[in-house]
Amino acid sequence: MAHKLPSVCLNEIFEHLDDDITTLHSTLLTNHHFCGIVVSILWRDIWRFYNRYGMNYIRNSLSILSTLISCLPTVSRCLLQINGVNLTAPTSKSPSFNYISFIKVLSLFRIDQLIEDVVINQRINTTQSLDYNKHLIAQELLKSFMKDIPSLKSLDLCCDFSTRIVQNVPFSNFPGATSCLADLSNLKCSSNSLLPQTFQNIQSLTIKFVEKVSNRLIQLLNSQHQLKNLELNAYLIHVDWLNVIPALTRHYGTLTKLCIHSNSDVPLSFVSYFINLQELIISIRIPFEGFNGLKFARFTKLRIFKIPHEVPKLEMLIKFLENNGINLDEFSTSVVYPDKSLNQSLVRFCPNLKKLSINFGNDELETLKTIFVHCQYLESIKIWCQDDYNRLNGRNLLEVVVNHAPKNFYELKIYMNLILLPTDLEKFFISWKDRSPQKTLSLVIIIDEFSLEIKEEIINVIERYKVLGIIRKFEIKRIDNEVE
Repeated sequence: MAHKLPSVCLNEIFEHLDDDITTLHSTLLTNHHFCGIVVSILWRDIWRFYNRYGMNYIRNSLSILSTLISCLPTVSRCLLQINGVNLTAPTSKSPSFNYISFIKVLSLFRIDQLIEDVVINQRINTTQSLDYNKHLIAQELLKSFMKDIPSLKSLDLCCDFSTRIVQNVPFSNFPGATSCLADLSNLKCSSNSLLPQTFQNIQSLTIKFVEKVSNRLIQLLNSQHQLKNLELNAYLIHVDWLNVIPALTRHYGTLTKLCIHSNSDVPLSFVSYFINLQELIISIRIPFEGFNGLKFARFTKLRIFKIPHEVPKLEMLIKFLENNGINLDEFSTSVVYPDKSLNQSLVRFCPNLKKLSINFGNDELETLKTIFVHCQYLESIKIWCQDDYNRLNGRNLLEVVVNHAPKNFYELKIYMNLILLPTDLEKFFISWKDRSPQKTLSLVIIIDEFSLEIKEEIINVIERYKVLGIIRKFEIKRIDNEVE
């Protein structure tokens, strides 16, 4: 008799396939036991299968929504039918599982979009308004979500003006909501969201500032005891969000990750009080002076520091690196300084870097070589070259990488605005194969609408060496997916 692996082992195996949707789908057909485990993984974040701009998104939207509705109690389904909401189920059979019970991630914005896509394209109940249909369907879905989801982990309450119909459904008052939301650890909300009083165990919080800061939001911040990750999105210039800062004092010792996104200059001295920060991202889209408040700050546990858009004055940034660079594993910026002192400062103050993203000019290859020599733990580098008049010579760049990169180096990311020939790339791969110790290479090419066209000959060379095992991963990424 064949031995069966315990469920706990199968769960562990399938968890490692979480990003391999194709393999998980094929595993569904193995047997009922496998199917149950895999379905629970696939459905915990069903919204990752919903892409409004992907192929066949209308069919996918209908499939997801009709499956959810098939799991509703009879009373809810009858109410929808009476009001003209009749959806063709993906199968005539009753659902094999209560798929709703597997959900761990909810987004009001995604729910709104999903319902709207189906209602409009299926011409559901044209005698009623779109808003009425959206509210009715969302109400019945959220009732069932609160009752049948044993423990929700992530909730996104952020909505724009067009999605406030769903936002106004009082889901936190539905039966079962207290239990469903008790262990919520990841919350995204707007500064004016109608926040339930039950959220007390939030570990990761994202706030989108859209209007004035509500008292509910201040109360939420004051009631948390385990907040570790905080993201502040203040892209609207007219919104004053600084009055949340006093409510952050209770989190000075617990916060380990802080992201600040803004379209206006803001004072950053309050950041220095988060003494246990391990990751700091400051994404401000205009030249800013607020960084002066951090010039002398010391974060003994800081490992990741990113400034993806505008950057502070050079002397401020260098002083910050002098105080904190020794502990950094990762540093990232894509902005060009006319002075080359920043790149040289990395050599002096950041010897333990493992990941680096920085802008180089064609006259800085010696500096890149020096960084490789002095940062012996470096594993990954992203090289930006956004100056059309000072484009990097691809051959020279690749020669520096293959001849001077540290022994643990394995990932090269390059912005596709450099001079690169197929013969240069082939020579690089041949030399890479002969490096000792030999590590397979991950190659990422970053493009935007202004990038040079990636020639077919270059792709062919890359694919050939991928087959030979010299390259373990090759990707082409858009720049907006690479910048925080």
